[in-house]
Amino acid sequence: MGVRWAGDGGPDKKQWPHPEGPAIVYMASCEGECSKFNPSNAKFFKIAEEGLDGSKKGNSAGNDHDPWGQGLWAQNRIQYENSYHYFNIPSDIKSGQYLVRHELISLHGAHSTSEGAQYYPVCIQIEVTGGGNATPATTPATQLYKTEDGIVNIYEPFDKHGISASTYKIPGPALYVPGKASTPAEPSTTKAASSSVAPATTSVRTTSVAQTGGSGNGNTPTSTKIVTSTTAAPASTGKCKPKKRSVNKRLADESRAVYDRALAHAQAAHAHAKKHASH
Repeated sequence: MGVRWAGDGGPDKKQWPHPEGPAIVYMASCEGECSKFNPSNAKFFKIAEEGLDGSKKGNSAGNDHDPWGQGLWAQNRIQYENSYHYFNIPSDIKSGQYLVRHELISLHGAHSTSEGAQYYPVCIQIEVTGGGNATPATTPATQLYKTEDGIVNIYEPFDKHGISASTYKIPGPALYVPGKASTPAEPSTTKAASSSVAPATTSVRTTSVAQTGGSGNGNTPTSTKIVTSTTAAPASTGKCKPKKRSVNKRLADESRAVYDRALAHAQAAHAHAKKHASH
């Protein structure tokens, strides 16, 4: 299954603009019909996560600066793939209607307590058929993250080019591993990869924010269909909220000063470290 993020980045000004940060995907059972479900009561399990891949190198992807971090961020990779992020639906979860919460967490301002990370969740309603009997352990939406998860200095160490994959920890609960509903995997503290689960076949509808698609192959794929989709405003509360205005508008309204301050701070510190290293 794939989700496309709109934005004003890249050479065509239609791509996701933020290169630094992870991509995370959760699911929550609607406990019946999603149309009658109150999303404030959602309890999520994590099905995919992707952070900083230390085996690959980041690139500007047509934006105005090379991403900070010793490796390739998930959001930087998304920029290379026409702003799509792909993931798989676990094949062993029970049939029924679910919320899929796809989230990007941008870290360019996360070094500052006054700014912090920027959270971009989008919620999509799907129906799983032909599923199994697994009931993964869940976490209430308001408990997915802690305040300190949003304070990360990606610009350290200054003597290299920012945070490394071995020191960056993807936030949120443990990743669910199919076949281990009662014992989820431990959170990754090194390079993160998308979850290795049986892929799903999907039929989709698109929204003005996230265009959804499908990919993958496998032996016994779970059949899913997307019922509808809604979007949520960036927030650190952990809740999927109704859309108030388009993501394109929100991105256009973001202060350029966030980038300017962060980059100026990092570049000055980097130059200072190089100067002292030469003595």
